[in-house]
Amino acid sequence: MDKFTIVIPVYNEAKNLKILIPKIYQELRNKEFEIIIVDDNSTDITSKILKKFKKNNFHHLIRKGERDLSKSCILGFKKSRYNNI
Repeated sequence: MDKFTIVIPVYNEAKNLKILIPKIYQELRNKEFEIIIVDDNSTDITSKILKKFKKNNFHHLIRKGERDLSKSCILGFKKSRYNNI
């Protein structure tokens, strides 16, 4: 498979991200990919959790203002460095 991007829009998903992100890296350890987390300015500890993932292929974007799932996805797509999303 070619290189690809995983875009994950989130809002207050700290508990789930602690589980999800390590599982993604475990399952895709031999693949070339990037993860883009687009956070709609969560009010829980999502940002704190995401700061622990310091990898070249991991990006955490925070959207301020009105929360919008579609706009979060589109931002992630625009920031992707790969064509396969």
